[in-house]
Amino acid sequence: MSGKVRVGQAIRNLRRSRNMTAAELGKRVGLSQPRISKIETGVDPSPKAADIAAMLDALEAPQAIRQQVMGALGRQNRTAFRRYKARYTFMKPLEQERKSSMVRFFCMSMIPALLQTIEYRESLLKHLSLADDVAALAMTTVAQRQELCWDVHRRYHFVLYEAALYTAPGSQAAQRRQLDRIELFIDSRHIKLGIIPFECGLPPGVESGPFVIYDDRLLAISLVGSTLDSREQEDIAEHLKVFSALDRMADYGDSARALVRKATNYFS
Repeated sequence: MSGKVRVGQAIRNLRRSRNMTAAELGKRVGLSQPRISKIETGVDPSPKAADIAAMLDALEAPQAIRQQVMGALGRQNRTAFRRYKARYTFMKPLEQERKSSMVRFFCMSMIPALLQTIEYRESLLKHLSLADDVAALAMTTVAQRQELCWDVHRRYHFVLYEAALYTAPGSQAAQRRQLDRIELFIDSRHIKLGIIPFECGLPPGVESGPFVIYDDRLLAISLVGSTLDSREQEDIAEHLKVFSALDRMADYGDSARALVRKATNYFS
């Protein structure tokens, strides 16, 4: 069975599991019903990566299936796969945050994107050696995500390990400006920001890395080069407990401000 047929079968299976007709899917992604059918049956000899990516987005495909489908397609077009992966990586948080009224973040070693200055973000992306178009997408989506932060109907809760204050992808001056921005958020009404001091250590359950909980419906754990998602209520409940433990360990208000100013003095 060819790679093209496997891609088409995966699309068809997803569409049917969503109780969606080919015509409905086509309308969502801007393709005709016959074109959808050709892709699903493998008649289309060279389906475009952009079309497959759009269909996966419209069908809310799980990450494992996305990787399998785009991996098969990537053998035909590595460039398209790179761009799709970048879009998924950077667009996914924006899409989830738009759907959420409460977002909880735990970050161990980096300032989270929603709190980053442009300068910090640009320096960080340079270390990742991204292509120009991917870097531009990353900058654009983060700016859109940060705009959502000013919506007072949304709630954000950040818990940072103190180490995150000392990770400086750019110059010392840039890091001071980043820390100034962090301090501005400490007294925000709808953004709660806590910092766990070094001496407190970290509780069991955070070994897997930083994580985000969107409302009580989706858990996203950051791994090296990828993100592991789970909608399992057991996983979400477990990480809500971990987040509560982190919350209890964190300093807020003037105590958090003192930790930020200590880091600022370090970079002065």
